Amino acid sequence: MATTFEQPESGKDQVSEPRRPRRVGRLLLGLLLAVGVLGAVSLRDAWLETQRREATLPQLELMARRSPSDGRLLDLLGGRLVEAGEYPVAVETFRRALVAGNQDDAVWLTMAATRAAGGDARFALADFSLALRENPQSPALQVAQVRVQSLGRHPAPAALARALCPDGPAPLIASLTHGSRLNGLAEWWGRHHPSQSGFATREAWARESPDDAEAQRLWGLALEDNQRLPEAAAALSRAVALAPPTTVF
Repeated sequence: MATTFEQPESGKDQVSEPRRPRRVGRLLLGLLLAVGVLGAVSLRDAWLETQRREATLPQLELMARRSPSDGRLLDLLGGRLVEAGEYPVAVETFRRALVAGNQDDAVWLTMAATRAAGGDARFALADFSLALRENPQSPALQVAQVRVQSLGRHPAPAALARALCPDGPAPLIASLTHGSRLNGLAEWWGRHHPSQSGFATREAWARESPDDAEAQRLWGLALEDNQRLPEAAAALSRAVALAPPTTVF
């Protein structure tokens, strides 16, 4: 009789069965690690959006130096620079955002309007014409074109700026400062640690508490950081008027 080395069926079961749980365990561990990594990345991205929402102008400038090719960040920085009246720097910042690939209509319009606000209607029209060539089917650009054409061939710079962006940089900034699901956490922390509160938290706090001296003071300081000096002076004056006589600013 020939000798064989085949194991009985029961032997195969005894060898293979212990291996199956180990394979399943490794698969589950891999899935858990993948979920953990994805969750960490999502949390990091969410916190980054909230940080930008809360950032003052100097903080945004620092972020942009660290991430010089981040188009969305550059757009937000450009919008804040427009609010500060830093028109030439804002235009250059928008140009860098466009080069980085962020070709949003609002960026083109705000950049052209910023040139006009700085007194350069000719270059503002050139920027706007380039935007139309790049995005000829854009409804926003077409509506702006109607407003611009109504001004005639040689519009005044201030009128051209209003025609291009009737609401200034506000729509662009609003589109970039939605933040994330972590906004509430940042606001809670800022309300409990006022000296560490961010721009958006202070803005909301001042709006909700117009008779709170501390809220107005913090908002005034945030506006001062953003070089919005007339608004800062008004907020700080309100804070002084509301503060008890013994309060030291």
